[in-house]
Amino acid sequence: PVYGYGGRMPDGTVSHCFALNGNPSNPEVPGVQGILDAYHMAIQNIGLSGPTYFEPVISQTAEIIRINTADPGSMHYYILLIITDGAINDMAPTIDKIVECANNLPLSIVIVGVGNSPDFSSMEFLDGDDVRLTDRSGVVATRDIVQFVPFNKVAACPDRLAQETLAEI
Repeated sequence: PVYGYGGRMPDGTVSHCFALNGNPSNPEVPGVQGILDAYHMAIQNIGLSGPTYFEPVISQTAEIIRINTADPGSMHYYILLIITDGAINDMAPTIDKIVECANNLPLSIVIVGVGNSPDFSSMEFLDGDDVRLTDRSGVVATRDIVQFVPFNKVAACPDRLAQETLAEI
């Protein structure tokens, strides 16, 4: 499944979690080329819009994982890739959802920061390398499931991007 967020839809509404291929009942695409095709289609039909909310797309991912791991014998692990410019406007709900996922689901989240934003501090905080995330109820994440990499740091070497993003998974 491939989702977008922060998009102004053709009807003028803003969506914080939408099927990038335009098909909400089947958001899956085949491989990397399918992702690229869906992205190219989306940029022709959907405008960029703020604010940036991560919680809806993390919640959608969690729901997909819950459905696909309902069988106790299920042996799947999921990776959510978020590409962002560094802004985040729902930090507390995002932390709550990340802590819930870290404690209950087979998930890692890779965040790649793009652009020249001088401030990726929110993404670095979500990474949780220094301090485990704690939700608003005081529940501490049992593991660090977020890996943040600023793209400009690794842009010259694609292999390094893979190393950095997969380091904690």
